[in-house]
Amino acid sequence: MSDSAPDEIQDVLLKCRTSFGEHDIELHSRHPEEMTDVLLSSKINEYIQRIGPFNLNLVSIFVHLLVVGKVKIQFRHHVDRLQLKEASSLMPRRNATELFEKIREDVMRRMNMSEGPEELTQKIIIEEVYLYLPTKQVKFFS
Repeated sequence: MSDSAPDEIQDVLLKCRTSFGEHDIELHSRHPEEMTDVLLSSKINEYIQRIGPFNLNLVSIFVHLLVVGKVKIQFRHHVDRLQLKEASSLMPRRNATELFEKIREDVMRRMNMSEGPEELTQKIIIEEVYLYLPTKQVKFFS
């Protein structure tokens, strides 16, 4: 692990495995689960387009990946498993955050996106949690 922050954007190679739920047989048959190598910047670009550039989950996903080495992201219809290709790519949280921010700024500049979250609204859905017991239903957060 290196303690110095990178001066220029150094892309990191990842292993990515995408799997589709069994309930989506058509997607599962068209896209069989396979492990592919991708660049960190291309995954950040994909996730920015999918969940927005200022989503806090985006930061958490990639900083965790760079600090711990792997992360699992579950979407409605598929699951992505990302892992660093080489253990030498692990870095301290501060360096991981700086690298992520540099890549995000670069991606946003190429996509001609604004620098502030003023025009973006994030939709967050919080569902009530139910615990089903054999005899009765217990409702949390009442």
